[in-house]
Amino acid sequence: MGSDIILVDGHIRYHKPIVGRPNAVADLCNIRGALDRLARGCQAVIELDVDIGSDKSAHASLFTGTYMVLADGKKQK
Repeated sequence: MGSDIILVDGHIRYHKPIVGRPNAVADLCNIRGALDRLARGCQAVIELDVDIGSDKSAHASLFTGTYMVLADGKKQK
């Protein structure tokens, strides 16, 4: 199943400076939303947290994104 994903809203919380080589980690087990709607051919809204840190400062920031996932038949032109 193919889909287009659009970032609808994003928020970042800075806990401490990012020092060193930055990295980002998203755990797909923590997706919040109704992905079952995609299987029915409907669009879905999901939220996903991304932990941002570095090799010298773990968990420096948290990005929370709200995304619109368009089912294959509803792609934007």
